Amino acid sequence: PDRPQDAHEFLLGLLSRMRSAAAEGKCGGGGAADGVGGAEPKCCSSEVDQLFGGSLVSTLTCGVCGGSTTARESSAGLSLGLHKAATVERALRNFTASEPVKGDDSFWCAACAAKVEGTRRLRLGDTPHVLVLQLKRFRYDCARGASKLCHAVQYEEELDLAAV
Repeated sequence: PDRPQDAHEFLLGLLSRMRSAAAEGKCGGGGAADGVGGAEPKCCSSEVDQLFGGSLVSTLTCGVCGGSTTARESSAGLSLGLHKAATVERALRNFTASEPVKGDDSFWCAACAAKVEGTRRLRLGDTPHVLVLQLKRFRYDCARGASKLCHAVQYEEELDLAAV
């Protein structure tokens, strides 16, 4: 409204308003259907969610026992860093690559009954019909501050998500 927005913020705001309007229209103004038999009210599914809704799966793997835990969360798009990528496909591969989890970021492993180091990997769970990609062209360096990446980013007309 009164503040500047980038295109990604604008799109997320637009989708949120469209989702709310769809829920209001389907559920009689409340945005949720009445619960039956004491059940919690269910939120209405909208066409917006059917088109743009997807999920990310995060897997933590213990570095001691090799056990893993997964968590799934909904996603309306991906923010891809470009500082180590010249193509959208490479940025997606970087996004889904395993990364070490150690030090203050270590996590609790139930099998080891201890806080452990390990790896974390994000991957696409349910892929949406329309995948929104935010290309992060800025990077922050403590010594130099923020800088804009100006290199060209290559992309194909079609993106094979099964390959990432």
